[in-house]
Amino acid sequence: MAIYIPGVQDFVPQLEVFTPDYKFLSDVLETRQDRYTTNYNQLNDLYGKVVYADLSREDSRSKRDQFANQLSGRIQQITGKDLSLQQNVDAARGVFQPFYDDDLIVRDMVYTQQYRDQLEQAKRLQESPDKQVREQYWDYGVEKLNYDMKDFVNAAPEQAMKMHSPRYVPDADLYERAIEDLKESGMSLEGTTFEGDWIVKQKNGSLIVKQAHEFIKESLLDDPKVKDAYYAKAYVEARKYGEQHAQEFGSENAAKEHWANTVLTNYNAKQMDNLARTTAQLEKLGYTNKNWEQYIEKYGVVKGSNEDKEYAKILASMAMTEQTKNMQTNRMAVQAEPVQDIDGLLNKAYNAMMAQDIGHDMERAAVAYSNIDASIDIEANPFKVLQHRHNYALALEDVKQRNKEMNMYNQHVYDKDLEITKAQLKGYKGLQL
Repeated sequence: MAIYIPGVQDFVPQLEVFTPDYKFLSDVLETRQDRYTTNYNQLNDLYGKVVYADLSREDSRSKRDQFANQLSGRIQQITGKDLSLQQNVDAARGVFQPFYDDDLIVRDMVYTQQYRDQLEQAKRLQESPDKQVREQYWDYGVEKLNYDMKDFVNAAPEQAMKMHSPRYVPDADLYERAIEDLKESGMSLEGTTFEGDWIVKQKNGSLIVKQAHEFIKESLLDDPKVKDAYYAKAYVEARKYGEQHAQEFGSENAAKEHWANTVLTNYNAKQMDNLARTTAQLEKLGYTNKNWEQYIEKYGVVKGSNEDKEYAKILASMAMTEQTKNMQTNRMAVQAEPVQDIDGLLNKAYNAMMAQDIGHDMERAAVAYSNIDASIDIEANPFKVLQHRHNYALALEDVKQRNKEMNMYNQHVYDKDLEITKAQLKGYKGLQL
């Protein structure tokens, strides 16, 4: 309130005590405190990641420990600065930068974390309540992960930098997948054959095995998941054999080389046997086809008739068998190619084992599916029954005729003997008189 002095026109205002804006100041201090706390926690977390970094290689761990020891003095300097200021935070972060500039350390951190994540994924699959999910777990996938980590740990730094991150390879479950695919296809086949005196009516079974096998090959053989799984299995088998027999052969590599040669020897022997059977089958079909050609040339065949369909089946079988023979021949030619080193030998053995195992599981699935709803009904061929009855009747008449002739002959002999006996008796009586 202004004070007025008599005779003086000017006025002197009333002075008031200054009151600071405590809310504004509180907000500013709180903001700086929050910024300080956030930056401090981030730097503390960064420090923990460096000092306690999860590393697998010995050289990376040694670098980490050495760097952590050098940090102790610098950390004291950092904690004495105002971390609410960005320039101080940037300077503090710069202290940790050399650690993350080391490519091998960063690669080790990423590789190790990926390895642990993949192990956790495998564990989740194994413990899943869902049967289909649980079936994706298998020991080969985990063993492959462990071998990859072992190789990473023991590799030279430049090799370690080039290695792919470890990945759990799930079980392809080829057998179950193949059967499910076949069920969805609804594949079924019925046929009737005349075997001797019998009419055999068959559904599925051996009629459909080959067709089912071809269907599986088309749908699953090139599936990357299938290839990855069977490669992992072959790889693990080689590594396990190498470890178990290293002392016997002098080294792990020598043992793996022996494993590869054994696999290839067995595989090539089976391929030669398969090729021989395929060749024999093709020759048999060729002979059958030649007979058909001669028959058609002499008598002709009505298009669409049963004979025409049967001949078409022979031609289709020949084409498929010829294709199989070419595939087997090419496969053996590839296996016969020379290799430059043990890696080439192992890769060839991996492929051989994969082909053998995949083929075996596909064949098992085809046979198992073929037996679902399979049936065989056998009944007498009515034409054969009539033929046998006719033959039996003829045979019976022949027996009757022979019996009649035999009886007539016996009667004739008997009558003749009787006459002789009577004559002898008559002569004997005359002598007595």
